[in-house]
Amino acid sequence: MLLAENEMCDALRVDGADVRFVRTHPEDDSPTLLVHGGSAHVGWWFGLAPLLTDLPLLAMELSGHGTSDHRRAYSPDGWVRELSAVLDHAARGPVTIVGHSMGGALALRLAATRPDLVSRLVLLDVRVRGRSSARQVPEVHRVVATHREAVNSFRLRPRETTADADLLARVAAHGLRRVPGGWSWSFDLRTVGTPVAVDLDPVIEQVCCPVTYAWGEHSPIADAGSADHLDAILDRPVERRVITGAHHNVTLDDPEACARLIREALGRE
Repeated sequence: MLLAENEMCDALRVDGADVRFVRTHPEDDSPTLLVHGGSAHVGWWFGLAPLLTDLPLLAMELSGHGTSDHRRAYSPDGWVRELSAVLDHAARGPVTIVGHSMGGALALRLAATRPDLVSRLVLLDVRVRGRSSARQVPEVHRVVATHREAVNSFRLRPRETTADADLLARVAAHGLRRVPGGWSWSFDLRTVGTPVAVDLDPVIEQVCCPVTYAWGEHSPIADAGSADHLDAILDRPVERRVITGAHHNVTLDDPEACARLIREALGRE
């Protein structure tokens, strides 16, 4: 089974909310966990998963994102409990975690607090130093009259991308929900600005597993200096890769490069 649209097969109740996830090889208890970024969902893996059909993958949607339930409030600790619960439920022993952006920061927090669950981290364009700049967030999502118009209005954050237009349309469609008056986005606006990447240094210091750090060549969020920062805090070198030509959303800009990177990390080149 491929990781694709409309395949959110399972749900796990965590702290009163249903957290949804999908497994490409349900019989395998050593999957690679894929964790999306903020305001995102499993669609960020749609281009990558078909390139890894031989590998068991486990992709989840954090509460407040995609098809998972919304909460009254969100926190890094709460999302880490969701990661832990899904792995305790769907995996046996430590696994490789691939985290994009906010998902990578959460993976670092999980590796620090539950090292028994994490054998390796693959961090894709993750902010590991400094703080995100504040931005104004509307109180409610805009409602668009038709599904096609909503898909066409989809924009990444940051906007710059080299992603295939058809892939972006599939990603957009998965993130939509029908509401009175038309269509709107499924992620909870209250998740925006949750301080996941704040004060990460004490967290990084506790990470013992191997780390691969990759970033888009044109990313405004991660760069070689970020990898240097990880080296310094971990007191050991990390594996580092630049995804040539890519911006922040590396899994959409160059799924092939990300798939090769994951294979390298797993020793499955």
